[in-house]
Amino acid sequence: MCGGIFLDENRWDPRKRSKLWRHNDVLRVLNKPKGAERVEALSLDMCQVSRIIQLSPKVFEEMDNLRLLRFYFMGASWYNSATKLHLPQHGLEYLPNTMKLLHWDLYPSPSLPFNFSLENLVHLKIPGSSLTRLWEGDNV
Repeated sequence: MCGGIFLDENRWDPRKRSKLWRHNDVLRVLNKPKGAERVEALSLDMCQVSRIIQLSPKVFEEMDNLRLLRFYFMGASWYNSATKLHLPQHGLEYLPNTMKLLHWDLYPSPSLPFNFSLENLVHLKIPGSSLTRLWEGDNV
């Protein structure tokens, strides 16, 4: 089983794994991100999330190795869904500059973090988002 390889990185603490796709593991890391510096990929099918999750504006602050962030609704059912990941009104304060892929269905904030660098970003997909501006100044 391919998934077993990543589970063997640390069976008991998902913050010590490099790739997370099981919704319980991803939610555990989002709720307690301290110590998640090994995480390189987070993928969460939001159809599997049963309750609203309030994210900290600094949820990704310790994930400096994060290259793939994917919050999606399976089968593109986002257009008929409500976002289950909520942010404070001012949004995220940080996204790692190592990010290569950012896919977030129904992104709940009007902007991406001001200090988010696009240097490594290869894929940006944010359907049904609340974005009114992507970035300003030197990041354009």
